[in-house]
Amino acid sequence: MQNQKRGPASPFDELWEIEIPEMLRRDPDSRLTNSGVVDTLMRRHPQHFTELKRQSLLRTLGRQIKRWRRRNGYPPQNQAPSRKKHAKKKGMVFPQEHPPGQEAQVAFTDSSELFVSIRGQPFEHRLYNFRLSHSGWSYVEAVSEDIAHAVAPCLTRAITRLGNAPKVLRTDRTNAAIKDEAPPAEYARIIKEHGMQLSLANPYRPWELGGVRADNHRIKQAIEQALLIRGSRDFEDEEKYRRLVQETMDWRNTQPEIQGRLQAELAEMRPAP
Repeated sequence: MQNQKRGPASPFDELWEIEIPEMLRRDPDSRLTNSGVVDTLMRRHPQHFTELKRQSLLRTLGRQIKRWRRRNGYPPQNQAPSRKKHAKKKGMVFPQEHPPGQEAQVAFTDSSELFVSIRGQPFEHRLYNFRLSHSGWSYVEAVSEDIAHAVAPCLTRAITRLGNAPKVLRTDRTNAAIKDEAPPAEYARIIKEHGMQLSLANPYRPWELGGVRADNHRIKQAIEQALLIRGSRDFEDEEKYRRLVQETMDWRNTQPEIQGRLQAELAEMRPAP
């Protein structure tokens, strides 16, 4: 009786020898996460994983990566500290409702922990994050110039990429380079042109921009994983690094949990002129 060819033991078998070990070899400290590997493979091979659930992929690949690292002498992936050991007393929580199309939060965040360089020279920059509060859709850009000069063109590019404008732009005085409650003239012109209302968070109350500030951390984690996959933090020019940031965010914005809410947002927003 002729032996029948057995199918692959896991959805990663076809890619294992081709791609996955090479990713892991570029990461001798085992900082690359299972999520980072899975998201990269799903982005590169969308036709291969369309019908498979992401959580199932993470569990399957996690077991294979753990065995590979153990066999090849790599350290195990660092585990997150136990929540029970570091638990804090629960304070009062005020849940915030964000209707579709109502608000975008804007913030800059320092990105020195990414250790990006251009031709061997440290690239000092911040990440600009324009985030829709309802869906979580974000426009992110690497900014090396002064914030006061960056806010207007960054906002223009964010709205252009989105194609629509929310009703309220929520930010703080530092991020908007606002002095005496007045934003820079060009920034104010763009806000007025798109029919938005500028809303300023109160000083020393970071929770008023909690959505975008928490998202800043997740975005830097995603970029960190992309840099680990790449195997180098050094770039020939700024444009190549900016492209990596944009590709990382484009993939993140296509996730079903964001796309489902984004359609409701777009229906409530004004098209950009």
